[in-house]
Formats: sequence, C-alpha cells, structure tokens
Amino acid sequence: MIENYDPNIRWSRHTYRVTLQSWDCVGTLECDMGGNMRGFEVMKAAVAELADNIYEQQGANPTIILTNPSGEETLQCQPDGEDIEKWLFAMVVGVELVKHEETQ
Repeated sequence: MIENYDPNIRWSRHTYRVTLQSWDCVGTLECDMGGNMRGFEVMKAAVAELADNIYEQQGANPTIILTNPSGEETLQCQPDGEDIEKWLFAMVVGVELVKHEETQ
C-alpha cells in the first residue's frame, strides 16, 4: 500500500496489484492505469485493463495459475467461454494501490 494518496491530483498513473483466489490458491497480477480517474472507479477499470492485457497475451481462453499457501499445489483457472472480465471479477479478493504518480 502507498503511504500517501493525494486525491487532488487530476491526471495520474496508478499501479494496482490485483489478488485473485479460488479455493486456497492465490495469485497476484499488476496493472498500470492512467488518466483522470480516482478511487473505486479506477480499481474497477484496472481489472478491466487486466482482462484486455490477458486477452492480448493469451487469446480468448487464457490460463491463470494460482498457488496454495505452501506452494506445493497449483490450480489452473480458465474462463471456459465466459467473458474474461467477468471471470476475473469473480476471482478478485483484493485490489491494492501500490504506486500513484502525477502525470502531465
């Protein structure tokens, strides 16, 4: 988590860490967002941006690998034809702002 968030910054770049979980298996992904958004609005947009990035990298049926706390077991998750954004939102258990920078 960042130490100071200035809500008065109009144009900024946010870096979010999105935590996904299914059963006891967890994984994290990071996403950069820019523009004139703040608060929860940009958090939702970060998950949508992740969905777009995953689609660009892996296509319509991507795989995300989650790991249990001991690191001994993994779970391969796929949307099985479901919309990638909806699929991700169903697994999101946390969205954390890790970096916030003013842009011009």
